[in-house]
Amino acid sequence: MDLELLKDFFMWSTIINYAVLFLWALLIRFAKNFFYQQQSSWFPMSQDDLIICNYKLYGAYKLIVIVFNLVPFVVLSILL
Repeated sequence: MDLELLKDFFMWSTIINYAVLFLWALLIRFAKNFFYQQQSSWFPMSQDDLIICNYKLYGAYKLIVIVFNLVPFVVLSILL
């Protein structure tokens, strides 16, 4: 596998993961009640607990995307 292909892989992986983050943020921002109704049917919790849980998961996912997708893409972009 050459470095150019690897760079393209990390670029598209970063783009797709940031699109997921963007859609997740839109869902939490504009469809909070719908999201709460869906989640509370599976896991009984208050709406405040759901917001806190989503905030923590969103932060962890964002950190994982940065470390495992964005940083390798930037490093490969600098090298090539």
